Amino acid sequence: PDPFMNPSETGAVLDDLISSGKVRTVGVSNFKPHDYTLLQTSMTNTLVTNQIEISVAAHEAFTNGDIAFLQERGIAPMAWSPLAGGRLFDSSYPQLATKMNAIAKQSGTDVTALAVAWLLAHPAGILPVMGTNRLDRIAAFSKAQDITMNRQTWFEIYAAAIGQDVP
Repeated sequence: PDPFMNPSETGAVLDDLISSGKVRTVGVSNFKPHDYTLLQTSMTNTLVTNQIEISVAAHEAFTNGDIAFLQERGIAPMAWSPLAGGRLFDSSYPQLATKMNAIAKQSGTDVTALAVAWLLAHPAGILPVMGTNRLDRIAAFSKAQDITMNRQTWFEIYAAAIGQDVP
């Protein structure tokens, strides 16, 4: 978000891009609900998404109102850095890594697919944005669709991510 954004000017430009056929739809990135609403109220067309950081490691959007805001409006959020910039695979999150490795092994999959499946399982309809150049991770992304994650498993991973049981 641009703190100096003029929502009327920006909204008009985005509407013009759509009406001229240069783009079909537009969305935003990293907007808080109030920023999203501010821009949307200055547009004729509907913003279709907000790309925000969401991953097992960056889970704040589930509790800070970002996901709820988009769900309330029927807007699927796009998740940038769904693998936490690769930090899911190093020693940054030891408790989380232990839990995810155990679940992945039990499920016959790997942590990459499991991390993406965790996002896909959420009822908000999260759309992970894959930004890796590693062929093994790209192949693992498609395996995420084959994983059926129940609520209990989702919350086991979530509890490990936040470092405490979920009440």
